[in-house]
Amino acid sequence: MRAVWTGLMVMALGAGVALYAAEPAPDSLVANMKALNTALTAVRTAVTGGDFAGVEKQGVALEALLKTNTAFWKGRKAAAPLVHAEAAGKAAGELTAAAKAKNEAGVAAAQKALSASCGACHTAHRERTPDGKYAIK
Repeated sequence: MRAVWTGLMVMALGAGVALYAAEPAPDSLVANMKALNTALTAVRTAVTGGDFAGVEKQGVALEALLKTNTAFWKGRKAAAPLVHAEAAGKAAGELTAAAKAKNEAGVAAAQKALSASCGACHTAHRERTPDGKYAIK
């Protein structure tokens, strides 16, 4: 009987840890992520329209927003998401440079690298909560 209670307690503790493994994303991070999404959407629109000036403008905005993300993860001493944030920042810089040079292939490659970095970070360090918001893990 004691083994059954011990097993139940271990399972309950494990479930509690799973429930609290993620934490709500701070409002500042949520606002930054929404701004990143807006800029990325504008990049896609500009790329589709062949608007290099628009891509360059959004690339500059993405670089600034991703510096904020990098600082956030550095402040938390979170190495894994920091790698993704830095890679995304590098890709945003490459996007800006390619757009400035009107290099269509460079823009496409940078856009692909940026999407890959963002997607990898979201997959590894973000989860949807029951209320439809996101938590960081």
